[in-house]
Amino acid sequence: MYISPSLDNTAAHVTFPGPAVPAHDTSYLGLTESQQLALSCGRRVHRLRSDWFGIIHTLCEQPDIRCVTTTRGVALDQTPCIQQSRTVNGTLHLFGTQQTLVLNTDAWQSGFAIDVEKANGSVTRSLRFFDTYGERVFALESASPNGFEPARIRAFLNPHQGREHTRVPMPPHSHPYSQPRYMERLDRDSIRLWWQMPGDLPVDQVPGLSGLSRTRCLETIGTEFAIRARPEALHLLAECLNSLEQHLTLRLSVANDCASQRTTGTVSKADIRDNTLWIHQTPDTRLCLTLDAVETIWVVRKPAYQGDTLGIECHDVHGHLLLAIDDHGQQSWPWGEWASLLRTLQPRTTAWLQT
Repeated sequence: MYISPSLDNTAAHVTFPGPAVPAHDTSYLGLTESQQLALSCGRRVHRLRSDWFGIIHTLCEQPDIRCVTTTRGVALDQTPCIQQSRTVNGTLHLFGTQQTLVLNTDAWQSGFAIDVEKANGSVTRSLRFFDTYGERVFALESASPNGFEPARIRAFLNPHQGREHTRVPMPPHSHPYSQPRYMERLDRDSIRLWWQMPGDLPVDQVPGLSGLSRTRCLETIGTEFAIRARPEALHLLAECLNSLEQHLTLRLSVANDCASQRTTGTVSKADIRDNTLWIHQTPDTRLCLTLDAVETIWVVRKPAYQGDTLGIECHDVHGHLLLAIDDHGQQSWPWGEWASLLRTLQPRTTAWLQT
């Protein structure tokens, strides 16, 4: 029997050569990441109790922590700077300097703490949280060489640390794509009215129409507010962002059904490597988007209380929102650098200036 130096737990042997990477990728067997970790639970993987609020509140106060919100093919990674928090209907809202985290922990199904090997033992470097379908939705990563403080992690460990074969339902997006159902005229009018109301650019679903995809929503509101861009728009976006003499201040948003993360900052670098779009914001925000996951790209306009918010959205093959980049309603409309950049991506947006 082996006793973990940091967490004092017994279990089976499994090695993690890097942060939170299982030793054997069993996805080809049809296992999700949460199922892989449940089968590896023990020496280097530790099951967490479902005290999600306690974990977030306790560990976000620790230095050298990074929050990572993920969805299929995209991840947004930044250091939290939480100044205010509130809970609304079981959803945790965290607000900081130019950043917002909304965590719907009621939809979280499981969580695991993961160790990495060090010369003097092992340290916990990653906490990962999963939804009902076994997909990772949020993570806390420690940038410190010593990882998370063992005493803080130990308080949130589940008493049951044995290996377990778990079953998860098939996620809705895994089913073959089918034509969307017919929408009543009242639904279409409601969507247009919802979008035209002054407010922030939403990343959540249309109220009352939870099954409606983001792509169908933009198709419904029409070209007055959303126009599809060319497939090469992301390559052009990266080139334009790097060519500007003065870096733009933009907001990045990544969301899933369990978490949404939004951060505003100056874009210091944008490039495409290995078929992946990388965007870096000051001071230390990183976003990566796998281009193969992108099916459609849209340029959008959302009425705000002062002017309009202009943005670009990436959707997957099922119409789900992967990434949104916008100017957060800054007064660059209509002839600012961001508006000009979007006109380069989609010249038809020039017509918006006359509305």
